[in-house]
Amino acid sequence: MTARAEAMGPRAGISANAHTRLRALLVLGLLIVGGVGLSMAAPARAENTVPSAAVPPAGVPGGIFSDSNGVGIDSLTEYFVSPVSGSSYVIHKDVLRGTYRYCSAAGTCYDSPVEIMDGEAAGLPPWARVVEPALRDHIARSTPGEEVTIIIEMRDDSFTRASAETWRRVGGNLRALEALALRLPENSPSNRATLDQIDSLVDSARHEIYGRADLDLAPLLASEAARLQSSGGTYLGYTPVLPALFARVPLASIPAIADDRRIGRITEDHVVHALMDVSAYAIHADTWWGNGYTGGTWDLTVEDTGIDPTHPALTVDQAKVFHTNAQTYPNYGDQPTNPDDLHGHGTHVAGTVASVDGTYRGVAYGLDQLINTKAGWLTTGGGGQMDIIDGMMGVDWAVGTAGADVVSLSFGGNIGAGDTAWERF
Repeated sequence: MTARAEAMGPRAGISANAHTRLRALLVLGLLIVGGVGLSMAAPARAENTVPSAAVPPAGVPGGIFSDSNGVGIDSLTEYFVSPVSGSSYVIHKDVLRGTYRYCSAAGTCYDSPVEIMDGEAAGLPPWARVVEPALRDHIARSTPGEEVTIIIEMRDDSFTRASAETWRRVGGNLRALEALALRLPENSPSNRATLDQIDSLVDSARHEIYGRADLDLAPLLASEAARLQSSGGTYLGYTPVLPALFARVPLASIPAIADDRRIGRITEDHVVHALMDVSAYAIHADTWWGNGYTGGTWDLTVEDTGIDPTHPALTVDQAKVFHTNAQTYPNYGDQPTNPDDLHGHGTHVAGTVASVDGTYRGVAYGLDQLINTKAGWLTTGGGGQMDIIDGMMGVDWAVGTAGADVVSLSFGGNIGAGDTAWERF
């Protein structure tokens, strides 16, 4: 589970016919995912070797391992990409025993990712152990005075603690309201009123989580921001979720910045790209609609290139633009104060999810609120891009302030080390 999922928390049914919260959440997740489409030195201890990805490690006979020659998702080769070195390791699974082996291209195998990373880190200076491989390479080839925007993840569990304690406190009331909703007649005013109470309770809990985390993190953030400025950097903002600070710093200052036990990881900021989506009918969404499963009481945000507010099949309830870092890119071609969609991708995605058009209906049409979180932007070449810091700040607003229950995010690409700040977020 990501830190973001901890804040989202539980929620009641998505429609009057959705009589269990978990079933309803599963359905909405299925519809939206289907409709939108949306690692230096060798490790210290090496044990066995394997000649190829399809051959089980020596000494572990009889297991069932992944093989790229088979069919189906379970037969596809899986990899662990070390966030320390960027090296890839084939994952060999023994399904019967429930064990895993991680083997390098040279055939050296390890028992766990921790063993791999500990071995790799042993060959690095302390500061380099928390700096992602691509950023270390950038530092090595930097020119005098060159700057970079970075994400600094701190070793702090304020957000996790606030989330766990808050949901634990409100859990009893939430379960009671859910039980009441199950007993009330379908499509009745009393049922809808109860679902609205659940919505209000969940929104209040999320706001409390963000508020508590912000308060608890304030001293740490102030201290780290001051240290960044003393190193010639500029503090840009933060997200309480990871938690992480955003900053613009001289590349040469990163080793000094990273030499702090409070820092867990430093990643370079980058853009991700608008991706295509899939038709609602390809996943037989109409079958769910016919059984009463629609958007219902849920609030959804589309974080994308914006949403056309004049589109007849869409009603936008809240909107905000997050283009602070986007404007620093030379190919930025959007408008930083305009939530409208100048590209088209965001409106397309919003339609796939929430359109109320009689012919081209969205997979989760009828949802309570459609929230436009515009973090994506139109490039001068006509493409769609999103800066990941802008993206994080956008989701924080959508969930912590606007009240989104579900986030639709159809931006990706630029696959990194497999365990970057963006992926963890």
